[in-house]
Amino acid sequence: MKTILTVLFFGLALVSLSSQIIINEIDISGDRVELYNAGTTTIDISNYTLCNRPRYRVVSRTTDLNANAGVLLISGSYVMAPGDFTVLDWANISEYGPTDGELGLYEMFGSFGDPNNIMDYVQWGTGPTNAGRDDTAVTAGIWDSNTSFVPAPNDANNTIGLAPGNYNSGMDTESMDWEEQTPTFGAANASIMADCPTDQDISGLIPQDTYYASNNIMSNGTVAMSDTVLFVAGNEIMLNGGFTVELSALFEASIGACP
Repeated sequence: MKTILTVLFFGLALVSLSSQIIINEIDISGDRVELYNAGTTTIDISNYTLCNRPRYRVVSRTTDLNANAGVLLISGSYVMAPGDFTVLDWANISEYGPTDGELGLYEMFGSFGDPNNIMDYVQWGTGPTNAGRDDTAVTAGIWDSNTSFVPAPNDANNTIGLAPGNYNSGMDTESMDWEEQTPTFGAANASIMADCPTDQDISGLIPQDTYYASNNIMSNGTVAMSDTVLFVAGNEIMLNGGFTVELSALFEASIGACP
């Protein structure tokens, strides 16, 4: 049984159906990004472009016209077969270090405001002052909202990455799918989520996240405006008196297993 309450309709999904290369893991402090081919066909990403507005760089360009550092291929290939990982080093992943930032992936250089050109996107921190392509990503249907941010890692040695799951394109990866992880560049991501508790009783303002319990989840808390909160319990989810989903928030409850 699955019960879904949606209090926000996202933008139309304009992103190309051929988009199957996704951002899979980011080492913010180490300036590395891992791309993953989540599709069923081989894709040449040589002209794909990383974006941290106002900085842009084609992934296969190691220097720019002024001989400034470009993108370095750490492992993998620019021709990505299904299931391949490609790890890149780009010194401009985040101007603000691990605190705040954004990263977009484009199918080609130019037309950065075109929602048909952006393939995937992620923004992190508490509200990046340099985020400039969130509007484009939301319009394209590859990011949930302008105010949705992945928390920066608590441990500077960790990365942010997609939680283990099935993703087919950038349309399947939004803020609720990202989490702090131990680095796994060149391989499938590994969640560092704490052991799944038997029960959870959640009250107060509920931080944006996915909450698991092998048995029951109970809550009289509040999902704040524009946040996304998911409850997944093995047996029962009880929303007690006072439970609130504020305007423009997204709440989803489902019966399922721990990851």
